[in-house]
Amino acid sequence: MARRILIVEDDKHFASQLAELMEFQGLDPVTLHSGPAGIDAFRRGGMDLVLLDVMLPDVHGIRVLEAIRGLPGGADVPVLLMSAVYRSESLFQRDIRRLGVSGFLSKPFSLLELGRRIEALLASPDAGRAAVRQALAQAV
Repeated sequence: MARRILIVEDDKHFASQLAELMEFQGLDPVTLHSGPAGIDAFRRGGMDLVLLDVMLPDVHGIRVLEAIRGLPGGADVPVLLMSAVYRSESLFQRDIRRLGVSGFLSKPFSLLELGRRIEALLASPDAGRAAVRQALAQAV
């Protein structure tokens, strides 16, 4: 069964490109364009990784991730943050550590690089969840 990837990205064209990449990699993308819709989709379950835009029009991506971390299956799901506004993760490094973020991508970024990062995460122990648990334990 294909791993499900939740993509929360308000730019519909870019979200479509991300979904095409995920499908090419044999993954099952679930694409949504708002924070609340992303949270609801995660609540329904079955997500193996989240690709989350930081700057969403309705709810900041960090708040979306906080909500996901509180849901069943969300405490240790790997999350890659992406942003066109924030060029450096250093601007919210404390939140990245606190929430066990698996990586940050500054837009524009290479879709090939994204594909490699996702492959590596999903191939790692416990499909990246072990690394998230370790990062969260170190943040305490």
